[in-house]
Amino acid sequence: MYEGSLGTFQNAVIAISYEVDGDKLKPPIYLLSTDIELDAPSIIENYLKRWHIETNYKYLKSNLGFDQYRVRSIISIERYFALVFLTICFLELYRMSEHSPKVQTVGDAIRQINNLSTKAIV
Repeated sequence: MYEGSLGTFQNAVIAISYEVDGDKLKPPIYLLSTDIELDAPSIIENYLKRWHIETNYKYLKSNLGFDQYRVRSIISIERYFALVFLTICFLELYRMSEHSPKVQTVGDAIRQINNLSTKAIV
């Protein structure tokens, strides 16, 4: 672990984590925390809990077009989740109504709808 000044952070902790692969170590992962009271296992545990949330946000932003949506207040968070819920419901209804082997998942439904939009534009 490293504790000290880092960029614009006056005091931060960096936990360095290595994954063992047989007799070799995989490249390290560096985790930054501004809570200097945390030890390395706590930083890693918090990171693992947040990872599912972060990958979900990335999916929503890249695949459902929520990349411009900002959530800075409670009302915007509530609206964000309402929009996400409605979008996923629409995709599920579309997927179920298609009865096509090409549309098995929500991801398939997104691709199918994107293709329909492209065809309509052309």
